[in-house]
Amino acid sequence: MSSTNAMVKLDLNNPVFQQSLFTLEKQSQLDCLRSLKKISEMSWQMVYQDSGLHWEKISSIVPPTGISQVYSIRITRSTRAIVFREQ
Repeated sequence: MSSTNAMVKLDLNNPVFQQSLFTLEKQSQLDCLRSLKKISEMSWQMVYQDSGLHWEKISSIVPPTGISQVYSIRITRSTRAIVFREQ
């Protein structure tokens, strides 16, 4: 299986992510979780092609050590997430 056909695996253990999720209003939390569930059922190729996620490269953020690039995706109408892909 090529790396773009591999299924996405989410790591939601980041404390900053968790704090942000917990401070959202209930409906926004549900919307966010719905999007995360959708993403977890997708391959990387599907993520790249999904027009609703608006996958965008962010050049202004220095990626963590060992990560080549950071991206932004739309989680809800009013919420975007900063994400990266580990190979």
